[in-house]
Amino acid sequence: MLAEMGLIPASIQSTVDTSIKTGNNMGISKDEFVDTIITAFSSPIESRAAPPKLSEVRTLLTERELEVLELLGERLSINEISARLYISPSTVQQHTHHIYRKLNAANKRQAVAKSIELGILAPSQ
Repeated sequence: MLAEMGLIPASIQSTVDTSIKTGNNMGISKDEFVDTIITAFSSPIESRAAPPKLSEVRTLLTERELEVLELLGERLSINEISARLYISPSTVQQHTHHIYRKLNAANKRQAVAKSIELGILAPSQ
């Protein structure tokens, strides 16, 4: 229904339908639910939750993780980072795993891109 109106992607219509059924079981009418969704999607972006502050994001990462992230941004390999920081390659891999998890990134490229987007790293020239 909402997908047909162009308000949501068709790919999430089944999730919305399930939510409507759940809402009905909780005493929320379909119309009330749909109105809530429409209001949420049509509200200005400024009124939605603000992205995390740089200081908050930086505190998520340890100093060593920040060092590893900076070197990932320089496109160094695990072995090169290991040599530069005088730590084992497995320790570098552990740090990168933590970075990926904390930044919700699947790989080095995503982690670097997200860190630039969040202002943790400066864009490379």
